[in-house]
Amino acid sequence: MCMKLTLDRMCIQTKNLCKACQTAMDKGEISEFDMELGLILMNLAKSNKYLNDLTILNIVETSNNVFIMVKKGQIEKMEKAHDQIIEQLGSLEKRKLYYFEKTKSSKTLVNMLLHPIKPISSTTIILPPDGQKEIKLKFKSKYKSEIPLPAIELSKLTSAILNMETHYIFV
Repeated sequence: MCMKLTLDRMCIQTKNLCKACQTAMDKGEISEFDMELGLILMNLAKSNKYLNDLTILNIVETSNNVFIMVKKGQIEKMEKAHDQIIEQLGSLEKRKLYYFEKTKSSKTLVNMLLHPIKPISSTTIILPPDGQKEIKLKFKSKYKSEIPLPAIELSKLTSAILNMETHYIFV
């Protein structure tokens, strides 16, 4: 099986983007970080065969963190290679690296991100006219300081993973 990354392997190796990858870059779907991480993982896979079937589905960057979404059951592979990845990543600066599995369930995602903190309520809102969905998650305000990420970063992350706007509210 072959490693799957957020952009073409040939584009990563040559550092020259094909039309599809360039379009994704222009739309902000991928970044230079995707390219840098892809090259590191490809090089690590040469001596770490367990990475050969790794699938990176999405990378979400925020000001303080980088979230890497992998195929279900592959977090352990990323965690095993974590120290080697960090050692080679020059663009990480002071940001932290987090790994998450692909999920379509907002409940599962919130549990992964915020365990043991649970929302008071979770509401899916369907907006007219096209039926676009948004999620609103309410938490007790006493938990705000215990949540490891600012609400804006959580919103960006969950929106990217679930492909719908997500709002975190503290009451």
